Amino acid sequence: MECYAKNAQHDGVTSNACNKSLTLSGAPVCNSLSVSSTSTVPNTLITYVCDASNATSYNITNGSVSIGDKPTGSMNFNAPGTYDVKCFIDGRNTTAAACMKSITITSPQPNPIPSIFIDKDDSTPGTPDDDGNDIQRVQNNGTANFTVRFTNNGNEALKNVVITDQYASDCNRSSSQTASLYAGGTTANFDVSESFSYVCTKTNVSSSTFPSNRNTASITGV
Repeated sequence: MECYAKNAQHDGVTSNACNKSLTLSGAPVCNSLSVSSTSTVPNTLITYVCDASNATSYNITNGSVSIGDKPTGSMNFNAPGTYDVKCFIDGRNTTAAACMKSITITSPQPNPIPSIFIDKDDSTPGTPDDDGNDIQRVQNNGTANFTVRFTNNGNEALKNVVITDQYASDCNRSSSQTASLYAGGTTANFDVSESFSYVCTKTNVSSSTFPSNRNTASITGV
C-alpha cells in the first residue's frame, strides 16, 4: 500500500514512511497435538505441545476437564486407564483429529520375587502322602521313600530349575528333568502357582545316612 499527500502531484514516488506491506492472516487452525508418551505407568510426567496457526487462546483438556491454557505443558495420571487429551483453540468446542491423543496408563509390573516352596514328605507304601506326617521308620539297610512337591509361590515364571539332595541322590533332578514336569512340556516355564511332584528313594539306609535323622532338598531356578 502506498500513500500520497493531499493535493500533491502524483509523480509515482513516495517516502518509505508511506510504503507499507499488509499481511492478511488466515483462519485459526489447530495443526497437531504431540505428547511425549501415549503409554506409560501412573504418575509419570507427560509433556504436550499443541501446534496451531493464528490461534489466540488454547484449552488443553482431559475429557471434560481443562488441564492447561498454554500451547505447551505437562500432565500426569495417577490411575490406570485410557485418557482422551485434546487441544481446542479460540474458544472452540471441536478440534481436528490431529489435535487429539489417547493416552493409556497401565499398572506397573511388580518387582520380581522368585520363590519356590518345597514339601518333602515320607512316601511309605500304604501310607497316604497327605497324612501330615513326614516321619518314616526305616530298618537298617532298608529303603527310605520320599514324595517331593515343588510349588512356584513367587510372582514370576522360572526356568532351569535344578533340585539337589545332599543325602538322597535319587531325589536330584537336572534342569532338563524338571522341565519335563512343567505343564506344557519342556518348552514351557515353571509358572506362578504351578506345582509338580515325584517319588524318590534312598537305599541301604543306616544310622549315619541322614545326620540328625533329617533329609532335605534344595532348589534353584532363574
